[in-house]
Amino acid sequence: MNFVALDVETSNEDIGSICQIGLAAFKDGQLIREWVSLVNPEEKFSPFNINIHGLTPADAATAPTLPELTNTLHTWLDGQVVVCHTLFDQRALSRAFTKYKLAGLNCRWLDSCRVARGTWSSSAGHSLAVICDLHRAQVPPP
Repeated sequence: MNFVALDVETSNEDIGSICQIGLAAFKDGQLIREWVSLVNPEEKFSPFNINIHGLTPADAATAPTLPELTNTLHTWLDGQVVVCHTLFDQRALSRAFTKYKLAGLNCRWLDSCRVARGTWSSSAGHSLAVICDLHRAQVPPP
């Protein structure tokens, strides 16, 4: 199975305030490459979001803005199946692209949480950590 896994972090309650993007490409089910970048959201950081991911304004101050990363994102994601756990990441990227008036991505989205809910019964829920534990996969800390 070939796909790119996507995870984003946001700086505040605006879903388009992306401050970090992580990508992992898989070919035939094997990890073949990874990419991560801090992103300067050009917006404030809320204490709530900082408590979730630990990223601060100082971390992102000299990072590229989303428009500066657009070519990289198109190279990684266009024509791919892009997997995110819940649609938060897809919506965040869409909102950020709209905010900056950037050309949208041409990819197919797959919500792994929705797949998990339809596939596995779990009294512990269907968070990424729970699903990975069911399959003995490692989830890096946020």
